Amino acid sequence: MECVAIALHGASWVRPLVSYTPYNKDEVLKAQHDTAQAIQIFEDNLRDRKDLIRYRLTLADIMCASLLTFGFAKIFDREWRKGFPYFTEWYLVVMHLPIMKAVVPETFKAP
Repeated sequence: MECVAIALHGASWVRPLVSYTPYNKDEVLKAQHDTAQAIQIFEDNLRDRKDLIRYRLTLADIMCASLLTFGFAKIFDREWRKGFPYFTEWYLVVMHLPIMKAVVPETFKAP
């Protein structure tokens, strides 16, 4: 599942930046590239629909969005999000569900 890949690559991107692991510029750049590649799969699939499976939100949407909250809170800045408009819109739709708003703090203000 690509949302797990995004979470793992994103973690590889962040850990050295917060001194959790030794910094290696090449590894950080590779993690950023790998994250963008995984998210591009979502972006391409979300161009003509608003959710991951079929034509309605499912548990898959909720799980994937949950895994991505740290990325949206800490590393996917406004400029980065401009490159993935469908992915960002999907994330916002899921995060504004009442069930999500009840347990997950707002990670950023939409532009």
